Amino acid sequence: ETIRVGDIMAFINTTRDVLVEVVESNTNRKELTALKEWTTLWKRLLRGHYENNGQNFKKLVSDLRSNGCKKHEITIKTWLQDDARIGPDDDSDPINIALLTNSDLLMDNIKRVRDSITKMKGLRFEASEFIMSRIKSEILKFSDFTNNRHIAIEGLGSISILKVSGVAGNYQDINSKYINRILKKEVL
Repeated sequence: ETIRVGDIMAFINTTRDVLVEVVESNTNRKELTALKEWTTLWKRLLRGHYENNGQNFKKLVSDLRSNGCKKHEITIKTWLQDDARIGPDDDSDPINIALLTNSDLLMDNIKRVRDSITKMKGLRFEASEFIMSRIKSEILKFSDFTNNRHIAIEGLGSISILKVSGVAGNYQDINSKYINRILKKEVL
């Protein structure tokens, strides 16, 4: 909704998770290991329950609902499928997962899990700021964007820089796994 004609957009062309790499290279190894342990606990338990029930998604949703979870099915599916997802937005979700899986470890450490999720989100935010500043500094070297460009930035990879030439008046409902990715490369 905020994209306007003339805006410049940059897309990192890589199969690597650059944010994760930046976080891992700039964070104390011991601290990062502890953060990962607590931020992945809820997901490991949820995935384990899903696997133990024959990967029956409808049953998983039903089981979560019976333990108080009110999240939309798409959110629950994202929890299962998106490895980049750090953690749920509020404490009720890990509590529901702890109840579902009978995990005292998770139930007794909700605050630690929440604190770890918050810290990891902060580290990812700092990494994204670092990456954006690197891309912006490279973009500023070019004054003309009448033609779209590809540039290489050491440590990040190839970047496609596109200038928005038009914005459609109709909106499409796009699956969240395609957000921040080029859907059509007609111009390139």
